[in-house]
Amino acid sequence: DDARALGFTVLVDMRGATWSTVKPILKALHENFPPGVVHQALIVKPDNFWQKQRTSLGTHKYKFETNMISIEALPKIIDTSQVTSDLDGSLNYDHSHWLETRLAVEEFSWQAADLLDRLDDLQEDLARNDFAEDVSGAKHKIDLHNDMKKKIMKVPVEDLDMLGQRLLQKACGPDTGQGGRDTSNLSPDLADVKNLVLQNLDSVHSSQQHLLQLWHHKKLKLDQCFQLRLFEQDCEKMFDWICHNRDVFLVNYVEIGHTYQLAKQYQEEHQHFTMSSMNVYVNINRILTVASRLIESGHYAAAHIRSVAARLDRTWKDFAAGLDERTAVLALSVIFHHKAEQYVENVPSWKSSCENMNIPSEILVLENSIHQHQNLYESMCQAYTEVHSTSKKLLYQLDHLVQVCNQPGTEKKHGDGKSNYENRPGGNPAADYSEGASHVLAVIHQILNHHRALEQKWHAKKIKLHQRLALRLFQEDVKQVLDWLSNHGEVFIRKNTGIGRNLQKARVYQKSHEHFENVAQVSLHGYSFLILTCGWIYSFCEFDIIL
Repeated sequence: DDARALGFTVLVDMRGATWSTVKPILKALHENFPPGVVHQALIVKPDNFWQKQRTSLGTHKYKFETNMISIEALPKIIDTSQVTSDLDGSLNYDHSHWLETRLAVEEFSWQAADLLDRLDDLQEDLARNDFAEDVSGAKHKIDLHNDMKKKIMKVPVEDLDMLGQRLLQKACGPDTGQGGRDTSNLSPDLADVKNLVLQNLDSVHSSQQHLLQLWHHKKLKLDQCFQLRLFEQDCEKMFDWICHNRDVFLVNYVEIGHTYQLAKQYQEEHQHFTMSSMNVYVNINRILTVASRLIESGHYAAAHIRSVAARLDRTWKDFAAGLDERTAVLALSVIFHHKAEQYVENVPSWKSSCENMNIPSEILVLENSIHQHQNLYESMCQAYTEVHSTSKKLLYQLDHLVQVCNQPGTEKKHGDGKSNYENRPGGNPAADYSEGASHVLAVIHQILNHHRALEQKWHAKKIKLHQRLALRLFQEDVKQVLDWLSNHGEVFIRKNTGIGRNLQKARVYQKSHEHFENVAQVSLHGYSFLILTCGWIYSFCEFDIIL
C-alpha cells in the first residue's frame, strides 16, 4: 500500500521493437488506470531512436510522464536489484514460473470457493427446520440426515488441503508448508499467496467443522422429533382406546339391574372390563413416564409434551373415575337386591310364624315362645334396617351421579354441538339414573308394606302370648291362695274354737289368733293383686278365658 501510494513506474523494453508496439501499451495505461496510479513510463530505446521519435512523443498527452531512457542510464533511475537480468539487473524472476504459480493460485482459489459454496448449500439444508408430522416421516428425516453426514464427509477437504500444501511448496519453497504462518522471509507477492492459501484452508476447515456441529445439533433435534412423534402416536392410541371403550362403557353405564342375579351379572361384566382397563393404565403410566423424561432432558417441545401428557392423564382419570363410580353403584346394587330378595323370601316364614296362634299353656313354654317371638321381631327389623340402609347409600350414589351428569361443562361437546351422552344409546344418563332410583324406591315401598303388615301380625301375637302368660300366672296364684285357705286357714279356725277359761288362757288364745291374723294377712296380701289382675285380664281377654 505504501508503494502504491507513491505511484507505479512502468518500464517498457523497446529494443528490437517499433513504436507501433509501444504505443498501444501507453494507450492502455492511459485509458485503464486513474490518474496517480501510474507515476511514469520509462521506455528503454535503441541508440538511433531518440532523434527520430522525439517529436512524436511530444505530441501525445498522457496522465503520466513518459521518458525515453537508454539501457546504460537505467541504473541511475532504478536500482539494478529491481530489474531482471535481460535489463542488466539482478532481480530473480521467471515469468513462466510466475504465470504457472498464478494459474495454480487461481485454480486453488476457485476450488476453495466451490467447496465453500457446497458447504454453504449443505448448511442451508441443515438450517431448515422441516420436522416431520408423523413417526414414519421422522424416521425418514433421520435417514436423510445420516445421508447428509455422508455428503459432508465426502466433501474433498483433504484433497484441497493437499493441493494447498503443494501450491505453497511450489510457490514459496519446499519448507513453507511446515513453516507456519511466518512470511517475514518471503516477498510481498509470495506472502500474499501464502496468506491466501492458508486463509482458504482455514475457511474450508472451519466451515466443515461448523457444518458438523450443525449436523450434530440437528441430529439431536431430529431424534427429539422422532421421540415426540412416537409419544404423540402412543398418546393418540390411548386417546382412541379411551374414547372407544368409553362409548362401549356408556352403553349400559347406568344400568343397576332389577334383580340380584342381573345386578351380579353387571358387576362381573364390569369387573372384567375394569381389569382389562387396568392393563391399559400400565401403558398410560409408561407414556407419562416417558413424557417426564423428555421434559427433564430439555426437549424443544417440552411445553407441548407437558400439555398432551396432562390431557392424557386427565382423560384417563375421568375414565377411571367413571369406572370407580360404576363399581360403587353396582356393589351397592348387588347388596341392596340381595338383602331385598332375602327379606322378601323370609316374609312367608315370618308371616306364618306371626299368624300361628297355637299358643301353649305351660308357663315355661310360654316364656320361651315370648323370647323366640321377640327374636323374630329383632331379625325382621335387622333385615329391614339392612335393606333400608343399603337403599339410602344406593340412592345417595345415584343422586350424586345425576348431579354430576347435570353439571354444566361435564359433558364434552363434539363438533356438531351434541354431547357424548346425547349421541349414545339410552339418551341422557340422568334419566337412566332416575329410573334406577325409582326402581329402588319401589322396592323399598314394597318391603315397607311387608314390614308394616308383619309388625301388625307380630304385635297381635305378642299380645296373645303375654295375655296367655298373665292368665296362667293368675291361675297359679289363685290356686296357691285356695290351697292355703283350705290347708291352713280353715284348719286353724276349726281347731281353735275355744275362748279360754281364765285370763291367762284367754290371752294365749288372743295372742295365737293375732299371730294367725298376721300370717293370714301376709299370705292373703296378694288377694287384692289377684283381683286387680283378674280385672286386667278381663279387660283384654275374651270372657270365656276368665271363666
